[in-house]
Amino acid sequence: MSFILAAIAGFVTPMVEGTFSGMLQKLQSKDIQIEDGEYRTLTFAILLLGVAVLANITGVSANAFWLLVGGILGLFAMRIIAAAKGMMAKKDEAPAEAADAAEEK
Repeated sequence: MSFILAAIAGFVTPMVEGTFSGMLQKLQSKDIQIEDGEYRTLTFAILLLGVAVLANITGVSANAFWLLVGGILGLFAMRIIAAAKGMMAKKDEAPAEAADAAEEK
């Protein structure tokens, strides 16, 4: 269960990054500077922490490894799916190209 929640947290990270970055910018002090590229990382960490706390409150086992794997898979889900589709499309094109080359000979 925590794996699935972590995957969802990773998936929604880019969508809620703007909200979290706005809140974090308001809380930012002069002593702690947050770079623009760090907001997504902080959002991801806060969401995974929320999943871990939720799992702990409900009594669900929340192994850190599976939280991280689920979160990372969720965060990169769209890229992983696009890469898989691209590989399948290339795989489908290869036999067609081979058949065309055989016909030309």
